[in-house]
Amino acid sequence: TRHEEVVRAALPGGVVASVRAEPAASAAGMPGVSITAAGAELANVKGWTILAGRFLDEPDVRGRARVAVLSSDVQRRTGRKPGDVVDIGRDPFLIVGVVETGGTPEDGVWSTTGERVFIPHSTPGSWHEDPADVLRADALLARPASGVDSGSALAAAVSALASPPESLTGIEPVTASALSRRARELQRSIAWAAGGMAALSLLLGGAVLGSLMAASVAGRVTEI
Repeated sequence: TRHEEVVRAALPGGVVASVRAEPAASAAGMPGVSITAAGAELANVKGWTILAGRFLDEPDVRGRARVAVLSSDVQRRTGRKPGDVVDIGRDPFLIVGVVETGGTPEDGVWSTTGERVFIPHSTPGSWHEDPADVLRADALLARPASGVDSGSALAAAVSALASPPESLTGIEPVTASALSRRARELQRSIAWAAGGMAALSLLLGGAVLGSLMAASVAGRVTEI
């Protein structure tokens, strides 16, 4: 997404990935599995281990490829593997990898844990009512370069998004320590960040906290 590129430019050497829940999508033969649209760097940001094949990459995102990566628990339950095809909505997606995801229930609205199928955030699906849906993000997850203070990196990312030409307002930055504290206090969360990773909510206005059980986000930012 455009905002993903803005934050990446503000964090030299860092990695950034967008995340968007796809509550209207479902995978055939995989009941209860959540579909998550993601940027190519999500596995690197989260520090996940690739168990088979690969994760999404930039050519997938640029080409709006119909490829998918399974979380390891989905692979174990269904027996699906790289090279197989899974129908998501009415669209066939080629499985290209299996990833061991990490995290805790505090991931909340933008959870990337549990049984999930990851697809490129740019790929349109039969479940999208508005073509602009692929230009939206629920959150940006970022990990600064080694040796860079996470607080300084977060401030630089927020500044870049708030400055022209983006001029975003109401940005809700979240660090690992702050999120953990708020999750304990409110039993709610925005996103989970670990190992120096930071999350930037792109929700504008209104309440930004969502129930841990929420399946979608009511408001999202449209990328221009």
